[in-house]
Amino acid sequence: MSLHEMWRTAAADNPEARAYLAGYERERFRARAAAAVTAVRQAPAPPPDETDTGPLFAFEFELRPGASLVWKLAEDPHQRTDLYRMLASVHPQQYRPALVRSLVDLAFRLEEEGDAQAAVAQLDEALEQARQLTGQDGDTTVARCLYERSRMALGLHGFDEALRGLREAATLPAPDLEVVTACARMRSTILDPYIALAVHEGKRTEAMSLLTEYTEVLRGLSEQDSTELPALARALNSLGGLRFEDDQAAGRAAVVEAVAIRRELVKADPGTQLPGLAAALNNLGFLSLRQRDLATARTSLAEAVSIRRGLAAEAFHDHGTTLLRSLNNLVFVLFDEGPTRQSELLDATAQARATAERLAADDVGARPDVAMALLHFAQARLLSGRELDEAAAAVDRLLSAYGAEASAIGVLPQATAMRDLLATR
Repeated sequence: MSLHEMWRTAAADNPEARAYLAGYERERFRARAAAAVTAVRQAPAPPPDETDTGPLFAFEFELRPGASLVWKLAEDPHQRTDLYRMLASVHPQQYRPALVRSLVDLAFRLEEEGDAQAAVAQLDEALEQARQLTGQDGDTTVARCLYERSRMALGLHGFDEALRGLREAATLPAPDLEVVTACARMRSTILDPYIALAVHEGKRTEAMSLLTEYTEVLRGLSEQDSTELPALARALNSLGGLRFEDDQAAGRAAVVEAVAIRRELVKADPGTQLPGLAAALNNLGFLSLRQRDLATARTSLAEAVSIRRGLAAEAFHDHGTTLLRSLNNLVFVLFDEGPTRQSELLDATAQARATAERLAADDVGARPDVAMALLHFAQARLLSGRELDEAAAAVDRLLSAYGAEASAIGVLPQATAMRDLLATR
């Protein structure tokens, strides 16, 4: 099929093309009529030009769409894309969607051939064309192009570029849930390490912004897929601590939501979800302590300790450090509650010291928690007037083995003063 024949086919349902071809068809009318007469052995009856006033396309022919003809005409993806570029430049409304599809197909072909840069260039052109489409189908097409463009950008280590594209896709009212979900999953995958890096580098404001975005993405995903709920709970738990510094109510609410999600998850899968529930309870207890809600702090931390004690009994190497952290937090609450909790305080500090001594041998990262546990043990005994020899031994060990950690967490003067005080008893 010639390019002229392809255009003629397109003109069957395209008013603009009809006007374009009208003059050209008049010039070829006699030749076509003569050929037709020879073929069917009928007498020719071509009307003269001056009397040919009837509409050339009054009769409706059932013709295949131009797009399918272009596809057969140009099996080579480069040639096919070039043809669509030409057609779309003259009849954009009819051929631009096909041009976008052809550009995306060509990008996939180039990607498979290992030419990633050329593939990205084709997707950039596809995206430019897609942005000129209208309606919901246009939004969906733009979202698909943004997804593929972001995917290829990741392959070229363009993480920021990929994230920008996915953020734009999230603003589109694309009705295709598959596209929306795919973009959201990729966006969450990129955000996750960005958050970890921001936290590691101490960029609190950036980390909170990224965590807020991450939480919103995961919330949307979890509405379609419950397997995203553990990730949502983790994000809320972390977000709560950062947000608390600026807005205590909002920070605590995020952790409360994380606890609620974890409780539901534990019902179905306690073996996997209990550590997460303990982490959320620990944080809720700590934030409640800072708000002076001692009752909530104590019950939350006591539950976290109970869960982590059970986990540590089965795998101390994995859960010993977190058990000690929750015990230390619980001890802070019991100190604040005063003499009415003295028995619980002695018990909790004894558990913390035993856990600390067990951790000391093989967990360097736990050394600050060990130092705090030894200090708390001595303080509780000094306040109660019991086991003073044990208290003196704990302080001596703290100063001799964990002096640097005690200095780093700001309790070295307190520990030194306690040693001197116990020496006089």
